[in-house]
Amino acid sequence: MKHNLLFIFVFCGVFILCVPFFGYAAEIAQELDRDKDGTPDMKIFYSEDGMPQHFEVDRNQDGKKDVWGTFRKGLLYEVEVDSDNNGTPEIWVSYNPDGTTKYQSADKNGDGTPDVWAYFKDNNLVRQELDKNYDGNVDLRCFYQQGQMVALEQDTDLDGAFDRRVNTPDTIQQDVSIEK
Repeated sequence: MKHNLLFIFVFCGVFILCVPFFGYAAEIAQELDRDKDGTPDMKIFYSEDGMPQHFEVDRNQDGKKDVWGTFRKGLLYEVEVDSDNNGTPEIWVSYNPDGTTKYQSADKNGDGTPDVWAYFKDNNLVRQELDKNYDGNVDLRCFYQQGQMVALEQDTDLDGAFDRRVNTPDTIQQDVSIEK
C-alpha cells in the first residue's frame, strides 16, 4: 500500500512541486567528440533555458575528466586543469566577464594548494606571486608593465614580511634569478 501512495503523490504533482523547493533543476548535457575518434571527450551541461553551466573534458582520452569549467550568465568564469592526470586540479584560471584572464594559480609541489599566482589586467600579466618554500606564504612578488618585470619584492628571511625590493629591470636581471 505504501508503494501505491507514493505513486499517487508523485502522479498528483507533489514531487514536481517539491523539486524547486529542494533546489533541483533539470540539466541538459551535450557530448562532443572533438577528435572524431568515436568517443565523446567533452560534455557541456546547460540549464533549462539553454545557458551553459559547466563542462568536463578528457584531454588525453584515458576515460577520466582532466579539465573542468564553469560559466556564469553564459560566460566562461573558471577553469580547472589536472595537468598530471592524478584526478586533482593543479591549475586554476579565472576569467573576467569580457573573456580576458583575471588570474591564474598553480600547484607546483602536488599538495593540492596553489604555490604560484598570476594576476592580469586587460589580458596582460601585472603581478606574479610565488611561495618558493611551499609553506603557504608568498615569498616573492614580481610586478610587470607591458610584459617586462619592473619590480620585485622578496621575503628573504621567510618571516612573512617583504624585506627587499628591487625596482629597475636591469638590476632585477643581474641581481635575482626567479626559480620555477
